[in-house]
Amino acid sequence: MPDEGQVIEDAYGAMQRGDLVAARACFAPEAVVWHNFDRLDRNLDETMADWGGMITAFPERGLEQVSRVRTESGSYVQQHLFVVRDAKGSRRAWPICLIVRIEEERIVRIEEYVDRAGSFELQAD
Repeated sequence: MPDEGQVIEDAYGAMQRGDLVAARACFAPEAVVWHNFDRLDRNLDETMADWGGMITAFPERGLEQVSRVRTESGSYVQQHLFVVRDAKGSRRAWPICLIVRIEEERIVRIEEYVDRAGSFELQAD
């Protein structure tokens, strides 16, 4: 049996590379992404537009300190730092928690918890 959690890695890996076609392929057509900061369900087209905006705004994107566990219900909980470098070279990070539901090896729902005001600056590398 394949590791269903791999599709989460694939989706976010594609977003980090700026490959929205590959990212979209990780989602079921009816997938929904919900955010705690606006409490709205976003469909796949809206989500890909959001990710496209992040790709444009942040030339470098990455996930660090990733931790993922499968729950008894079969969903996954993932915690990570979303780390970006903006056009001016500043590195910032946001702690994020996701609850991800997968069906037939495709993401069907993400509930994303992020404190958008809670970003912090990272030391230059």
